[in-house]
Amino acid sequence: MFAFFRTHRLALSIVTYFIFTTIAIFAILPDWRNDDPYITYRFAENLYAGRGFVYNPGENILSTTSPLFALVLAGVRVFWSNLPRAANLIGAASLAGGALFLWDMARQWKEPRAGWAGLVLYPTFGLLVSTLGSETPVYLALCLGALSFYVKRRYTTTAALLAFAILFRGDAVVLGGVIALDWLLKNPLKTFADLRKLPWKAIALGTAILLVWAAFAIPYFGSPLPITLAVKRAQGLMNISEKFAPGFLTILRPYTRNFYFWTQAGLLVAGGIYALRKARAWCLLIAWAVLYFIAYTVLGVTRYFWYYAPLVPAMVGMIGLGAVFMQHIPHPSSTIRRALSWGAILALGWVAISQAAVLPRLRQHPDERLQAYRLVGEWLTHNTLPQARIGTLEVGVIGYYVLPRPMIDFAGLIQPEVADLFAPETTYQNTAIYSIIAYQPDFIVLHDGLFPYLEETLITKNCLRVQRFPGAQTGYSLSLSVYQCQYP
Repeated sequence: MFAFFRTHRLALSIVTYFIFTTIAIFAILPDWRNDDPYITYRFAENLYAGRGFVYNPGENILSTTSPLFALVLAGVRVFWSNLPRAANLIGAASLAGGALFLWDMARQWKEPRAGWAGLVLYPTFGLLVSTLGSETPVYLALCLGALSFYVKRRYTTTAALLAFAILFRGDAVVLGGVIALDWLLKNPLKTFADLRKLPWKAIALGTAILLVWAAFAIPYFGSPLPITLAVKRAQGLMNISEKFAPGFLTILRPYTRNFYFWTQAGLLVAGGIYALRKARAWCLLIAWAVLYFIAYTVLGVTRYFWYYAPLVPAMVGMIGLGAVFMQHIPHPSSTIRRALSWGAILALGWVAISQAAVLPRLRQHPDERLQAYRLVGEWLTHNTLPQARIGTLEVGVIGYYVLPRPMIDFAGLIQPEVADLFAPETTYQNTAIYSIIAYQPDFIVLHDGLFPYLEETLITKNCLRVQRFPGAQTGYSLSLSVYQCQYP
């Protein structure tokens, strides 16, 4: 038995880390929620129930950013009815898996200490953990897996993982471009005959996976591409929306109040310098993050916090390298060298402990909307007919709990025609008015006072408030009202 453990010590350590990290994160945040992923959950529920791979039964519109995640969850639904909690477990496992892939890359790049830092820092990074329950942790794990196998020149596995990552989130094509460019720089094609050097088997496999999806999606939805990116770009046109690039500073601002953030920032800058000067292989991660940031800035999408999570792998990698850099600073004094080495270890330890300490606090501060939205959805389920049309601004949680009732989305994710209205002077009150006139929902859910002109006109004329959910009773800062409407 001892010989077995000695022989398989590395594999057992990997499995132990994966299981322990997954269980720890899931135990701390089993019910962490955001509104947006519930759109994907509803796709999965409809597919499981035989209503089709749709959000609204009978409407073949690809309104989920992550079709493959919806398909995975539909399979999970066979044996686990609580899809939000199942998604959290999948996300926790993906955080552990992503950390292991980052560690494996560090080993391949001869910087194992940076890899050990990644094992601790990646699955506890607040910005990334806050995306738990969405497709983002899985998508990033697939991307890091693709990079890890690319570094080991296992191109077929790289292509498969990259194709699946694209089906989880289309912006994985940015990483595909980085990998392709890196390969071409290392294997220049100077003559036509050099085309034989291309990893054709890998290219064929990745292409085949994507073509299988396209062969289904084009006749079913009219396009293999989700409508979500176009809608989020349209939302970014509004003056009330904050664009992606300036939104990054808004996302960072709360973190700057924590002392450990500045320790992270210092190590990150040091690690970036070290990567550019001494550890060029790590520039793959940097290039991915930089090109991703540029792509989203050029696209002009509005700020959503989960859009910044793909920057985390490069951040964690550079933080780990920053500690390595401190240990490599030459100095004639052995005392100074030891002080720098211990300083790097203490800095990493401080960051790791601080990040881990944030996770239980996250549990104490859930999204305040979700309980209120769930109560609204459950009330509608018990007090409306299954064919009743429900109109509201945020359709995630409410839409999930009112299945199979069709939803009218004032933000344009479910009815893409609404997104055509977005312009600099547009507000969500404008799109709400248009949606009510165009689609005439039987019930409307509004935040009290959010759309005063709408309440004073269309609502007063056509609707009667049938239920109110005071914010004080739901833990939400706003109150919600449900209106039943009839139109002339």
